Amino acid sequence: MYDLRTMLERSANRFGNKPAIIQGDQTLTFSDLDRKSSQLAGSLIKLGVNKGDRIATLLTTSPDCVVIYFGIIKAGAVMVPFDVRYKVGELETLFACAKPKMLFTDGTCLKTIVNHLPRFTSIKQVINVGTGFEDRFTSLKQLIESGVAPEPKPALDIDDLMLIAFTSGPTTSPHGSTMSHRCLMYEIMSGMEVMEQTDKDVVMLYALPIHHMFGLCTALLTSIHCGSTLVIVPGTGISVRTLLEATEKHCGTMLFGVPYIFALIIKTVKREGFKHDISSLRVCYTGGACIPLSTLKAFKKLFKVNLADMYGMTETISAITCQPVDGSGKPGSCGPAMPYWQLKVVDDKSREVPPNTEGEIMAKGHFMLGYFENPEATAKTIENGWLHTGDYGKVDEDGYYYITGLKKRMLILKGQNVYPQDIEQILLTHPAIEAAKVSGAPDRLRGQVVKAVVRRKRGIRVTKQEIKKYCLERMADYKCPRLINFEKLAPVIKPGK
Repeated sequence: MYDLRTMLERSANRFGNKPAIIQGDQTLTFSDLDRKSSQLAGSLIKLGVNKGDRIATLLTTSPDCVVIYFGIIKAGAVMVPFDVRYKVGELETLFACAKPKMLFTDGTCLKTIVNHLPRFTSIKQVINVGTGFEDRFTSLKQLIESGVAPEPKPALDIDDLMLIAFTSGPTTSPHGSTMSHRCLMYEIMSGMEVMEQTDKDVVMLYALPIHHMFGLCTALLTSIHCGSTLVIVPGTGISVRTLLEATEKHCGTMLFGVPYIFALIIKTVKREGFKHDISSLRVCYTGGACIPLSTLKAFKKLFKVNLADMYGMTETISAITCQPVDGSGKPGSCGPAMPYWQLKVVDDKSREVPPNTEGEIMAKGHFMLGYFENPEATAKTIENGWLHTGDYGKVDEDGYYYITGLKKRMLILKGQNVYPQDIEQILLTHPAIEAAKVSGAPDRLRGQVVKAVVRRKRGIRVTKQEIKKYCLERMADYKCPRLINFEKLAPVIKPGK
């Protein structure tokens, strides 16, 4: 077992000038990734970054983002990745919790947050990735070009904290899952074994950000470890046709995505026909939400390739179950436990229940170290070496798990966890809204969309469009209600409840 710095160095020695990351016309080889991240680490140390310092990233997925992640790791710091769709108020809450010393972000995000930087009191330095703001912030390019690999290298231990991944609602009580090199390496090895991934694979990553553990660990880091090439196809503003074209061009063998993406692929091909040869794919993986059985069947029928469902959560690093790669698994199941994991289904007193009996799924293995600076929440989640997933499910006599529901009040939207209370708290700050209740409404393509039932204050008028605009200005776009109903006697949540 070794740390992630050593993992990259070993892969760079083995695979050298082989492409590690491809995005459009950009190619980053294994050697380039190792060299550039070492130079960045040297510059970070020169800037005063010490072992254990937290460094936040607010970036879209790109080759530069991968260099930054490994540069942070090599400097002995702790990376704290965030979603670029968060609004200033959400970021303020998250930064107050994580207390990062430095922030890597790009010109697009800077335009939104630059005037609000004084609100992020822990951040002492901002590094600009890309163009713009050259007169105000140090650029990533400057740090890499002027950097020298640190000698001696910072001492790293596999049990050192190296990542804080936030889960739960950022506008109420953010929970940062803390992870060590050991946590990540075990998950990488587990995924490699189950997926039968090798250096011959070309992994397609579409609309799956690497601030999300499914994209970061299961796709990116496992590919670096195996010597696979990872092809990044952005999801924002890019059509499914671009993904299919890239898969054909690069002879992709593996595709990762949330269920919504595979539903989009099916819809596109049924509407437009087969315009690209993607027969190079040997397997596809989906996670982040339960995938409808109809989608699984339709995808396999159209493309003659297995679409394997995985199940996991941020607290378990990534996946803890997975359907067999050969398609021999049971329909409707998310598969058996992956290597290095023990799972069980329990009742409300944490007692294991018989097969085919619904209860909460608990996991034992290389899960998170705990929630960052939150011992109370950690104690509620980790019990006698077992982690409460907060998900209801059952297991059959053959060890196959089935997810049946959520114990916690939460929605899953295109693979993103959304907490209704977050949205309700924002709605309740609107001067025209007296009370609000948020829930999920079924959607054929997305699985679920956000529905808000609101009660207006007497004598104050407000339209649905005005409420949506208000929400968009204050929360990540995927959380915003798509459906809004006005009710006089709705079962609502009032302020302070």
